[in-house]
Amino acid sequence: MPDFNTLINLANSLDPNRDQCPIPVRTHSLEKVMGLVNNNVSIRAAWDVLFQGRDHIELSRNGVRNTANNPGLFVLSVLIWGFPTNQHGAVRYVLESWDNVIQYTQDILDNPSITSERFCSHFVPFINKTHKVALAFFSKLMYFARATIDGCKCAILDNFVYHGINCIHDNRLDRLRESVSRYRNKYESYADYVINLSELNEDTQLQVEIDRLEYAFFIIGKG
Repeated sequence: MPDFNTLINLANSLDPNRDQCPIPVRTHSLEKVMGLVNNNVSIRAAWDVLFQGRDHIELSRNGVRNTANNPGLFVLSVLIWGFPTNQHGAVRYVLESWDNVIQYTQDILDNPSITSERFCSHFVPFINKTHKVALAFFSKLMYFARATIDGCKCAILDNFVYHGINCIHDNRLDRLRESVSRYRNKYESYADYVINLSELNEDTQLQVEIDRLEYAFFIIGKG
């Protein structure tokens, strides 16, 4: 059973920007969404830049982050990195709400330093309008855009991270566990997650880059 020492060791030894393998993406895994790609000029343009006629690409965290100067390419890169085989239909649902997601992304890229109040009043309604797309995707957008909430760096929150947090029964994680307990249907809780993750990182045995802490939870949750 992983414990707090497991978290400390992983967070201090693993850097996802260095140690996480690039995500392989094959276009044949995305055949079901090609109609949406071909029927939208903006999506098609981003697709062509990303794939450049290739049937197979690999996306690293740094590679995704470096596309942030082009909102359409950035959204597609984050999406394909996170859901390379259209898991749970996520690629399809984001493409169906493309304009809404692009506006969300543009707002984050234009002003990545936001307050928890603004996240809840401005950004959560965008998430609610995006059919069947939730924080597993939007938290990736926040992370790769280098957004902060109340000065705390944003991090990915998906099922693996969620399970990793809940695998460790230590009272130092109580507030963090509470903040993710309703993340699937109460999107405002993402702000609490970001803030509580930053507070946990103040432990003298941690104090690492926040994505190292997120990645440690991901490894624990996936294992």
